[in-house]
Amino acid sequence: MRLGPPNIQEAINKTMTLRSGAVSDPAIKEPAPTPQASLRPAVLIVDDSVDNRLLLRAFLKHTRFEVDEADNGVTAVARVKAEKYDFVLMDLLMPEMGGFEAIRSIRRWESSQGLNPTCIIAFTAWALTAETLKCGADVHLAKPTTKEKLLEVLNSRRPRSI
Repeated sequence: MRLGPPNIQEAINKTMTLRSGAVSDPAIKEPAPTPQASLRPAVLIVDDSVDNRLLLRAFLKHTRFEVDEADNGVTAVARVKAEKYDFVLMDLLMPEMGGFEAIRSIRRWESSQGLNPTCIIAFTAWALTAETLKCGADVHLAKPTTKEKLLEVLNSRRPRSI
């Protein structure tokens, strides 16, 4: 049922919509959400093994974490520079650029930009934790791992964005 000319009805609809907190006027636009506006901590999985990336992605499915991936250090460094990640799960032995070099490159870039360091988890079959941490990683997670252990490590660390 229309109460009067279309412009009166439209004005009433706009007023009611604005009172409810919703925005229906195309002239009034809310900013589009950015990928970094997510409240979910972002994890970058870096591993040259497709199987390892699939497994880690499966471990993090239906969790509070948002997942992205890279298959080598070169791609990982570029992604870290372009996006904000709370965690980087870095394999250390990869083609093109290995994890040791990628972590050092990320740390140099963060320092030059005045950024808080991203939590980098060295994810490797190497048993020598001390050696893997020398490259600038925050923690070592041995391969193979379980979903429980991965979540324990991620949940015990403070994301960069908090």
